[in-house]
Amino acid sequence: MEAYHFGTSRRIGTDHRVRRRRPATMVRCAFSMVEIMIVVLILAIAASMVVPMFGDNDIARLRAAGRLLAADLDYVQIESITHSDDPRVLVLDQTNNRYHIAAQSDPNTPITHPIDQSPYLVEFGSGRAQQMAGVTISAFDLDGDDELSFGAYGQPDQSDPATITLGIGDSTLVLTIDQVTGATAIGNVQP
Repeated sequence: MEAYHFGTSRRIGTDHRVRRRRPATMVRCAFSMVEIMIVVLILAIAASMVVPMFGDNDIARLRAAGRLLAADLDYVQIESITHSDDPRVLVLDQTNNRYHIAAQSDPNTPITHPIDQSPYLVEFGSGRAQQMAGVTISAFDLDGDDELSFGAYGQPDQSDPATITLGIGDSTLVLTIDQVTGATAIGNVQP
């Protein structure tokens, strides 16, 4: 006769380590490495968006203004190719810290912006350039005038590379427009 523990069905003298299968409804008590990595990634993304808000964002505004001006110069070039009978010009107004895009036949009147149907006038610190408050048009060299136009093939009306310098505080950013291709190069921010 075999001996059994009282109240169990285990035999005495046998292996007491009983392996039980985990029931399907058992709840886990830890996080997997994948879950931890996802949480860390989300926190890193959130931190990368929040940290710049606490720092000096003048440089970011200056770079954004440079990208906006470069995009508008590309638009002027494309519009000049499209409207070769009346090319477009970028007119700088350094005194009022703004610029506009106009037809070459009437450079004092901005064309209509294709999206918001308002005059295509950009003033740093207002309208679509509202986030770029404090950015100024520090200097420019457009062959002696304040207009930059492009021909029917997208070539600028410049004999030398044109430059437009934007500034904020003590920092400056120079945009250079190639006199042959009309391509705009954005330089590095200079403190």
